[in-house]
Amino acid sequence: LLLAASVVILLMPLTVIEGKKTSHTIQDNSHWEELALFNISNSDIPVAKYKSKLTGLTIAIAKSETPIVNGHFCLPTETHDDDGLPHILEHLIFLGSEDYPYKEVLDLLANRCLAKRTNAWTSTDHTCYTVFTAGTSGFLQILPIYLDHILFPTLRAEDFHTEVHHINGKGQDAGVVYSEIQGSKYATSSSKALKERLYPGNSGYYAQTGGSLENMRNSTTIEKVRQYHRKLYRAENLVLTITGRIDELQLFEKVRSIEEKVMKKQSLETQSSFERPWKKKLQPTGFEENHVFVHEFPSDDESKGHVLIGWRLKDHITKDIPILEAFQLMMQYLTVSKVSPLETEFVESSDPLASSVYLDSLNYSQLTLLISFSNVP
Repeated sequence: LLLAASVVILLMPLTVIEGKKTSHTIQDNSHWEELALFNISNSDIPVAKYKSKLTGLTIAIAKSETPIVNGHFCLPTETHDDDGLPHILEHLIFLGSEDYPYKEVLDLLANRCLAKRTNAWTSTDHTCYTVFTAGTSGFLQILPIYLDHILFPTLRAEDFHTEVHHINGKGQDAGVVYSEIQGSKYATSSSKALKERLYPGNSGYYAQTGGSLENMRNSTTIEKVRQYHRKLYRAENLVLTITGRIDELQLFEKVRSIEEKVMKKQSLETQSSFERPWKKKLQPTGFEENHVFVHEFPSDDESKGHVLIGWRLKDHITKDIPILEAFQLMMQYLTVSKVSPLETEFVESSDPLASSVYLDSLNYSQLTLLISFSNVP
């Protein structure tokens, strides 16, 4: 009886860098470092935070006993002009990735994973992508596909023209993003002038992250979008916040392929040094006393205007959370109902000075409390 000898050959991706062989295969989960572990006050929900020593990717997990698994994938995003790069990139992310180069395939696959749909928003200081699935299995299936879209989108020039701005057959400005801004508050934001005074200098807090119509017509380009993605859409700038019945070991296994792809890209491409957004110190307002100014803006009715009152707090937003809660509670007392003091004095009176009054806040590194009066004669 003759037995044929067999040889098993294990193929592993290797890259030669300056004479050294570097493997991009991750063998286990030992590279995940636990940054925090605690229970939410007055509950038995454990919260854990982990960071990858290989890619810098951060995962925060709250193990709540709910049938829905919620995923929020957030990146700090900073801009100092009105090109609208954060908002435009948010739209283009959903139009295909390297491994899934098809428009709207992400939503199609999300539906098969028992998710209603994917979604996202762009704020002044961050961009967040979301998905909510019924059960753990579907979430684990859609997670690496979603991350491939976020970190490795196609960003095609033709998608930019269709989605952002182009001239249609009638010679009119068109585009999904352009039309969205055209009909939104971003087109003529009455609060921008106030932000410029509250956060002076090139702070980035008063930039129109949604983009201005003029910039989208004249200065925003697909190459700028690609450069912005290379600069900020990096694993070390991405935080995955996940709640539901899910285990961290399952997550580590599912994101392993994405981490390996990140490592391979880093070895093949020249990576610029990463500077986390919003690290520069804010300038003071420079006002020793109350500052009053008038800002004119386009309106169909010139007989009425708006009054905005803002107070920028001096401490970092995370320094004293109970004090911030106290401020918010006090402002709600002043404005929240028809019998609130400010509503009674300015709106519900025989000679009203405004049609409404409401509370708002700018939740930046140094928070600003706002009270807004609408339709002031």
